[in-house]
Amino acid sequence: MAKRGPTYHCQACGAVYHRWQGKCDACGTWSSLVEDAQAAPVPGGGRASGSGRPRGRGVGRGDRDGVEQG
Repeated sequence: MAKRGPTYHCQACGAVYHRWQGKCDACGTWSSLVEDAQAAPVPGGGRASGSGRPRGRGVGRGDRDGVEQG
């Protein structure tokens, strides 16, 4: 997956850019681009473990053959 860098938005018109530049191409305002705040990184790289399905009750030793052991 591609690495995401910071994004910048124009304070005058709201146009979004992936790199800073002195002049907003959308509205022509100079020095109006500011860096957007980035969310804190998720521990573990943001990847979920498992299949994403809810985990059910596991099969116990007594339930394996369908016979309860008591």
